[in-house]
Amino acid sequence: MPLQPENSANCMTIVIGRKASATGRVILGHNEDDGGRFVVRHGYVPPRDHAPSERLPCEEGRASIPQAPHTFGFYWAEVVGPKRGVSNSDLMLNDNGVCVVSDSSCGSREDGPDAELLREGGIEYNVRRIAAERARSAREGAELVCSLAETWGYAPGGRLYILADERDAFVVQLMRGRRYLMARVPDDAVAAIPNHYVVRSRRDAEEVVFSPGLAAYAVERGWATSEEAFDFYEAFQSRDHMNDPVNTLRQDYALRLLTGKTFDRARLPFAAAASRLLTVYDMIDALSCHYEGTPDDVRFGPGASPHNTGITRVCRGSTIESTIIEFAENAKDITAWTAFGRPCQQLYLPLHPLCGTVDAVDRMDDPAAALENHLSPSNRDVSWQRNGWQAFRDFGNTAEFFHAECEDALRAFRVRWHESFSRANRERSGRAPLFDAAAVADAQAAMARFADEHFRRVAVSVQRSGGRYAVSFDCPGTPLEDSLLFGMGCLNLRTQYAHAEPGSLAKTGDGRYAAAFDEAGVFCAGTGAGIFECFLGGTTENGKSFAGMALIERAL
Repeated sequence: MPLQPENSANCMTIVIGRKASATGRVILGHNEDDGGRFVVRHGYVPPRDHAPSERLPCEEGRASIPQAPHTFGFYWAEVVGPKRGVSNSDLMLNDNGVCVVSDSSCGSREDGPDAELLREGGIEYNVRRIAAERARSAREGAELVCSLAETWGYAPGGRLYILADERDAFVVQLMRGRRYLMARVPDDAVAAIPNHYVVRSRRDAEEVVFSPGLAAYAVERGWATSEEAFDFYEAFQSRDHMNDPVNTLRQDYALRLLTGKTFDRARLPFAAAASRLLTVYDMIDALSCHYEGTPDDVRFGPGASPHNTGITRVCRGSTIESTIIEFAENAKDITAWTAFGRPCQQLYLPLHPLCGTVDAVDRMDDPAAALENHLSPSNRDVSWQRNGWQAFRDFGNTAEFFHAECEDALRAFRVRWHESFSRANRERSGRAPLFDAAAVADAQAAMARFADEHFRRVAVSVQRSGGRYAVSFDCPGTPLEDSLLFGMGCLNLRTQYAHAEPGSLAKTGDGRYAAAFDEAGVFCAGTGAGIFECFLGGTTENGKSFAGMALIERAL
């Protein structure tokens, strides 16, 4: 069956229309949220020719769809879990400058029989793959998504696909089965898309397309009083997630930040006109948002971080990667500004992935082969690797313990570097990528200097015995036992890390301490064998935070 992230409310996408953009082109931003042990790998799948008999690999129980004779090349951000690649998380940007991302809708009300809704089990992962491999424009990609849903039926409960190029951006709202709604984001507007259906009716935009008989079907099911009064959200949104603050807060604050206007959370607009021309900097601010300076910015716990405090932010504890696509006239000039982790803790690097991916971040040896095996059950490698992607994530996982102490300094640090990156990107000439191994090394060296100055890091060693980890660490003060947390990187420390066993903290020497942690709480379910980065953190009696990392080899 499809591998799903642990939490059902994942991801956030923001679209700035081309007339609302300072570049005169669409800007697309996406936070990828997945609540378990997931890693991201990056590669370029080249254009290919295919045999007439070739069919697309698919999840178990899904439809095997014929491949096209020729497919376009595309940049691929692959999200991998412990057992295989994830069905609903990958970002793809093809040689024609078409980008596809998606957000969960947290399900729909559709509950008809499979025989009516799905052909041969329906389609899931291959929606995005087909759009990336075949679309010459965002419009063609959106129409492909609708056609695939009509022909095969969409298998999951519901999802929103966002397809964009330099001129256009479309949102396609799918539910389980063959019905859909497609809408174009207005040129002068901003759309903020969390994890619920955002387009309600034909009045929401100049171009809104329903699947045949959509409104009549809703009336037939008793989900709309009339075709004239049909509201997609009211009819099809899952009842468990209607007006859920998980979604309304994120949508509301993103729109406020980018338009300067206030909205009724009970009836948030699909898109709102921008009051000024918006930039990549504005998109970075929106994707990093925690509702700072408002009553909804509530913090507590380790590092007084805003992540996973019971109030869901745009930038979340589960955000594993954030990407801003700054479109250009020529696809090779498209900049994929990428933060390899929570955007508030990372630098957005200006990558030009259609000119060449950066091995210093990570190396996908054979992206075409990886694509064919993405959905194959296997013990996928999500262990710690000595590469750039992991180094950025390790920085972010450490920063989580010091969030309140270094938040302002980290924001200023990020602004300085983003201004530098932006200047270099404007001055870039030729078709070579701006970022190479040396540039990645420079960015990581700067982050290391920041860590030396602002993070109180401690040496950590670990021994395993009888299902428990004995964690030994030095400490610049007397640690508080009930503050100690220990867990695997790429997880949210507030919700997924293990607490020290009561009474286990002991002083073992001058400035050295040890505490015990239950192994079951350190690693999330499904984690296989490998080497994993684990972080210990806490506070001292004088209120100072500390943290350290140890590598643990885990055998099953």
